[in-house]
Amino acid sequence: MTLIKDIILIIGSLTATVFTIRSFSKWKKEHKGKLKYELSRNLLKSIYDLRDDFKGVRSPMILASEFSSEHHISETKESEKYKFIFENRLKHLQKSYNTFLSLLPEVEIDYGTEMNELCKELIKHITNYHFKMTEFIQLVDNWDLINNPYHKELNSIIFNNTQNNPTTDSFNNTVDKLKAQLLKEIKKY
Repeated sequence: MTLIKDIILIIGSLTATVFTIRSFSKWKKEHKGKLKYELSRNLLKSIYDLRDDFKGVRSPMILASEFSSEHHISETKESEKYKFIFENRLKHLQKSYNTFLSLLPEVEIDYGTEMNELCKELIKHITNYHFKMTEFIQLVDNWDLINNPYHKELNSIIFNNTQNNPTTDSFNNTVDKLKAQLLKEIKKY
């Protein structure tokens, strides 16, 4: 009788142990899935914010309210006007860019090379834009706008003022690739 009792206790203990291990494994998998789902959602949101802020910075429409009250529009050099306008516009872009950058270590850990490369490509777009914008501001006072072909090229990078704008198309293409991959990830969970 005690032998049967001991066997039943051993079987019960083994069953409880197996059940506990399986439950823990299932919980661990669900928890990891939840973390990856949250990362995917946060990354997608930051990409949308970055896209919208990039579009806002590149808007060709400059409102009078964007000028400093200290500057008299007719008396201020063009470079000073643009510098003031872009500094204010870039504040929003910088905030969304920093949020995006803060997620990159997790992206590198949790996703493959392709996702990481697309994120780096998006960073490259923003960085190149910033360099070109700085160049635009430095050159705007010193060129004949009508006769300078580089002005037209630089203007199309700085402002999204045409259909099929190469800067816009390239940026949006990268955003669309990231969006497609992240939506696939989100649908897994």
